[in-house]
Amino acid sequence: MKKFMTDLALKPKFLEEYKLNPTAIVESAEGLSNLEKFGLKFARDIVVYTLMKATEFDIASGRQLTEEEIAKGNGGLQGALTIVIALFVIVVRSSLRSPDP
Repeated sequence: MKKFMTDLALKPKFLEEYKLNPTAIVESAEGLSNLEKFGLKFARDIVVYTLMKATEFDIASGRQLTEEEIAKGNGGLQGALTIVIALFVIVVRSSLRSPDP
């Protein structure tokens, strides 16, 4: 999912293709779990936020979200995906700039 989200943030053409046909893009992506694919097909920021909000306890206990929780986008802020992508782009661009002489 990390690579998929990075590609969405850094490849405008990929993002446009995803917006036009999320199911086709998600199905052709490698490295996504079935639940990630299920959620990403909705192309809704709240669903992506839900997929990415696992707590330390969730991870340690092996708890996985249900399709119902993902589809509902339980929890979270509207616009979270936009915020995550924007912050990611800022950080990546900052790290790619060479220091001023």
